[in-house]
Amino acid sequence: MIDLPIWLVVVAAASVALLRLISESKVDKDIIEKWVGICAPPDKNFCFKYAKKKYWGSREYLARKIVRLIKEEVEVESFDGSKTILPLQDLKQFQHPYQDIGSLRIVPSNPEVEQGQTVEFSAEATNYHKNSRTISADKFIWNAAGGHFDESKYFRQKYHATQKGAFTVRVSLGSFSAETKVIVKEPPRLHELLISPQNITLELDEERTLKLTAKDQYGHSFKVNQVEWTERTFIYQNYGTTAPVIIPSLSDNATSLKFQAKRPGNFLITAKSGGIEGKTTITVRETRRVSNIRIEPVRVNLEIGQSQRFTVEAKDQYDEKINIKSINWQVSRGEIDRQGNFLAQESGQVTITAAIDNIEATAIAMVKEPRHLTALVIEPCWAEMQVGQSQRFTVEGRDQFEKWIKVEQIDWQASLGQIDQNGVFRATEPGKCIVTARSGAIRVQAQVAANPVPQVFPTTLIDRKDPVTRSLFRAGEIAYCCMRCQLGHHEDSWAHLAQKCSNCKSDRDVNVYQLPGEFLGQANQYASRTVDLRSLQGKNANGVTSIGDALNSICDVDDWDHFRIEYSEVQDWGSRELEVRRVRTVTSTEIEVEDSTGNIRWLPIALLLAIVAVPSAVKIAGIGAIGGIVIWSLFNYTFEPSHVENETPDQDVLVSDANIDATDVKQLLIRAGNQVTVKGKIQRISITSADRAVHFYFGDHLNSFYAYIPPNYRKNFPDSRALYNWRGKEIVMSGIVIAYENQDPHIILRSSSQLQNL
Repeated sequence: MIDLPIWLVVVAAASVALLRLISESKVDKDIIEKWVGICAPPDKNFCFKYAKKKYWGSREYLARKIVRLIKEEVEVESFDGSKTILPLQDLKQFQHPYQDIGSLRIVPSNPEVEQGQTVEFSAEATNYHKNSRTISADKFIWNAAGGHFDESKYFRQKYHATQKGAFTVRVSLGSFSAETKVIVKEPPRLHELLISPQNITLELDEERTLKLTAKDQYGHSFKVNQVEWTERTFIYQNYGTTAPVIIPSLSDNATSLKFQAKRPGNFLITAKSGGIEGKTTITVRETRRVSNIRIEPVRVNLEIGQSQRFTVEAKDQYDEKINIKSINWQVSRGEIDRQGNFLAQESGQVTITAAIDNIEATAIAMVKEPRHLTALVIEPCWAEMQVGQSQRFTVEGRDQFEKWIKVEQIDWQASLGQIDQNGVFRATEPGKCIVTARSGAIRVQAQVAANPVPQVFPTTLIDRKDPVTRSLFRAGEIAYCCMRCQLGHHEDSWAHLAQKCSNCKSDRDVNVYQLPGEFLGQANQYASRTVDLRSLQGKNANGVTSIGDALNSICDVDDWDHFRIEYSEVQDWGSRELEVRRVRTVTSTEIEVEDSTGNIRWLPIALLLAIVAVPSAVKIAGIGAIGGIVIWSLFNYTFEPSHVENETPDQDVLVSDANIDATDVKQLLIRAGNQVTVKGKIQRISITSADRAVHFYFGDHLNSFYAYIPPNYRKNFPDSRALYNWRGKEIVMSGIVIAYENQDPHIILRSSSQLQNL
């Protein structure tokens, strides 16, 4: 037994199985049936592969044509004309010459053809790669409606169009087919005749060529060989008979006509060809002539030396504009050229005449002298303002006809204040001013009243009286101003009112101002004060009973404690106090003092307000002590200005007049606000609740003068009952007179006041 390799056994078994599979496969009968009766192209053939069981392998049979299919057999014809029958059961494979055809198509696609004409169609095959090629088979089947094909069955056929419309053309080859559309149109025919121009107007003896355009039913140009032109007069102007037909002058192609206007009227021109007509109308009228003319402008105003161009518009007998060849211009005065340009040379009314043949038109030109400036008008003509304010003045010009005229240059002047070349005036000082505007020899003037700037609160306080003390406000002073009530108060009255406005009783709207100007008493303008201090020179505070009789008359001095000196400082408002033990030296301008600690100081006499001797125990008429509030003063003062450096101790002092009677209320009111010395007898004394204030009255309630000790000094009285001992006493006192509105005058007793018991 022969041993074979395993791989060889496997290959042999696979081959046997494959042969059995091939032998059992069959060709589809339907595929062969599609090609029955179709011949292969000259270079192609039908290939049948078959196998019989007695053969090993397969055989091929090449056929030119499949003759027929009989039950389970197919009859084929070879290239030599012999025929063979092949059993279908032996066929294993069938190949035809159009194996790679993917589809068919017809070219051209959707052609247009006129009725009665032919178009040639071709069938093209495309493979699966969309490549086209011609098929030479003889088994094509062509059909289409609206016409017919030739009897040929080849791939190229002629289609004869017999009916108009859209038809489907179809071709088939075996199992393949294709379709397209063919449009069969009616042949072009004359559809419309158009004459141009349409509806024209001619004058007599004028000629015009009419042109004819022919179009078919599709709107395309159409050639005509014969045209019949006719003319008919349907309306005559000035004629009532029918005009003879105008013999047309035809061009070679019969598409134009020359018309000659021989008579006026309306004419209908007709072109006819093959039953189609085209028409137009021609209106012939008489030759146009100028019927009327109009000149523009009809009226104009000019100045001497100015010019104006006049134009003419002419219309014919048909009221239509007509061209003008020449115009005859004439003027009554001045000059005018052929173009109608008029130059005004003298004043007055000028008539301009334009003539064409016998037709005329006129225009009027009013010529006057050139405008020139004759007057100026200033606005405003009167102005009132405050110093520092400005006012703009404007000027307009008027000509000799009282019309507005432009003014080129204006010169401005002002008798007071400042004015620029734009007419802006500024008041620099109070007074009346004349503002002058001038242009050449023409001028105009306006008046200006410049008023001082009104003072506003608190500036208006200067030289007014304090509502409490009646003392005058001076420039440079400090004022406590209530802006709501427009009231001012000095420092002392402000303290007296507990820092409240005397009117609204509030401090909400109160501001502190220094009044404008220089305060009287600053720099070299000291208030004049003269002090008799020579008796004090070298005296100590102890044992000064010889200072003056006044002191001895009211005091039993056992031991003086010190002198209290009240003085002011220029740079400050208010006063200062200094306690000294001794006045060492007195000069014309200064005093030398020694304070309680032994320090030496010099004080200007001009700044001294009062010197008070403060005893350690003082008795008044042997009844109780009243402390330092009972004071004496060594000087009086007034607010008249003078220079201290020019004064001497022996110089008379400018003080108030002789002591004023305390009951002379009228005189006291006159001196309100000034430092005065008052003499009188105390009639009664009143002390307010809680000892807050003391009043010394010198008369009855209706006509009285009183001294007032304010609360801030009232505290110096340890025993208020001692004050009543002053009732009935004759005293002399000094101070500033204060007068409230509708109240009695009084003096506020302070450390700078004087109170002496006579």
